Amino acid sequence: MDSTIRSTISFCVVLLVLAHVAVTSQGTGVQLDPAPAAACDQTCLANVMDGFIKAMTSGKTAAVPLAQDAEIRENTKVVTLDSTAWKQVKAIRSSFVVAVCNRFHSGQQVTNVVRNAVEGGRGMTCSESNTGDRPWGPAGEQRFPVIDTERGLVFGVTLLHYLRNPTPSQMYVSEVFKVVGGKIVKIDNIGLMMQGVTTLGFAH
Repeated sequence: MDSTIRSTISFCVVLLVLAHVAVTSQGTGVQLDPAPAAACDQTCLANVMDGFIKAMTSGKTAAVPLAQDAEIRENTKVVTLDSTAWKQVKAIRSSFVVAVCNRFHSGQQVTNVVRNAVEGGRGMTCSESNTGDRPWGPAGEQRFPVIDTERGLVFGVTLLHYLRNPTPSQMYVSEVFKVVGGKIVKIDNIGLMMQGVTTLGFAH
């Protein structure tokens, strides 16, 4: 099975399982869905997923706690958990946790919203906003003149070169990054379009 397809299928299965799994607020275990369900913070959710992956890669699907009415689907078909593509997975080579991040342009949120009112199109995640075919060329002179470790704030500037425009132009970009627990959770960007600028003017 193609690794991309398998990863997509596995991810969908994980989402469906998470939608029906009830967890304890301590993050140390899981149980059948109570009424009402107990709260589960980020650490708790990470523990649930660690347990899910451990159970699925060891062939112990019965160890995965599901609600009584849990519905597992693969390629739109209702299946049992032990018959999903996970049965072919014996180990996870790598994993990562993405912090909840939001990007703002001139104070307006452009990620995790229905529509990006600044740039047009749908809203994206922070990760998606950094991928794709960009309209600008190189970003030069990236600098971080202010780093506040006490408040978890970083101020950065760069000069974007729009080489594809009929008239080459530049954008002076300043960004403030909010960092919590070693992860970026907020980015606020302000850009000023200019022409004929080749440098930010820093001496060092």
